[in-house]
Amino acid sequence: MRTLLIGLLAAALLVTASRMTQAQRTAGGDPEPSASTVSTRPLAASVASPVSPATSTAPLTTAPAAVAQTAPAVLVPPATTEAPARRAGAELPPFTTAKEAVVLDEASGGILYAKDAHAPVPPASLTKIATAIIAIEHGDLDRVVTVDVDSRTFVDSTLMGLRPGDRFTVRDLVYGLMLPSGNDAAVAIGRAVSGNDAAFVAEMNALVARLGIHDTHFMNAHGLDEPGHVSSAYDMAMLSRYGMAMREFRTIVDAASYTARGSRTIEMTSLISGLLKWVPGASGVKSGFTDAAGRTLVLTADRWTRLYAVVMNDPQRETDGAKLMEWGFANHDWGRGTPRAIVAQPPADGGSDVIRAARAGGN
Repeated sequence: MRTLLIGLLAAALLVTASRMTQAQRTAGGDPEPSASTVSTRPLAASVASPVSPATSTAPLTTAPAAVAQTAPAVLVPPATTEAPARRAGAELPPFTTAKEAVVLDEASGGILYAKDAHAPVPPASLTKIATAIIAIEHGDLDRVVTVDVDSRTFVDSTLMGLRPGDRFTVRDLVYGLMLPSGNDAAVAIGRAVSGNDAAFVAEMNALVARLGIHDTHFMNAHGLDEPGHVSSAYDMAMLSRYGMAMREFRTIVDAASYTARGSRTIEMTSLISGLLKWVPGASGVKSGFTDAAGRTLVLTADRWTRLYAVVMNDPQRETDGAKLMEWGFANHDWGRGTPRAIVAQPPADGGSDVIRAARAGGN
């Protein structure tokens, strides 16, 4: 009898304990594991066995920075073909006095020739390629803006000729930026587009990050020498490649002249229009010069495919840019034979009117 009573008492205690445990769970006394506490694996184990963001129970902030940095940059615009191979019997690249240079294929984004192509150096007015891109990306190029820039305050500069109170469209300013290489137009564009100089430069550097290029850091919109203001031959080719994907950009850099008709009329001529006449298929993009940068040039030409030739710190920028362009077309396999168009070479002494006019522009 005593044994029976002890057994009944033990059973009752077990039932009571079970009911209490169930009550605690129902009331939240023993909560279900949370997303932040369920995983106790070392971070390295998580990286080795990744899960998709949709199913991962680990906080996204625990992902190591190194993982994000190893992701390959996306080519902008995307490549549409493989880089062309050097043709059989190809000639060696021509000698160039450029300190840095590159020849880039548009379709593939591939480098056909490079000479210190990633060296970060002062780009001078090649900077304005990025300035024009930002202005065009913002759109509304026919918006009329009132200028607060006085070109008379710029010393030893190429200018559009703006004065405070002038009213021009953003389009007028971009032509004034790219054709006569107006430093005043660069400042006016930055203020019209972003509100102030610093905000516009931040947009320029954001553009660099978007394109996945790494040799460039901008400090201003015009390219005048300033500590920390650098780019490379490769980055300038890639910026130009991106710009030429935009119809408005192509139209502007193709122009030999333009008339801005705002509150005043300003006639403008491209500083490199002479150069474009003797490079078949050429359509810009930009030249530049400062004491620190030397003579710089981005040249592009289309002969059933488009190439970019960039030379930095090159006393013979026009001749060298043209020679590199011609070499690129003539010495690679394009699947359609060799382009027949040949650069109309200027005299060896560079004394032709075309070369003299191109160099006289300075910037």
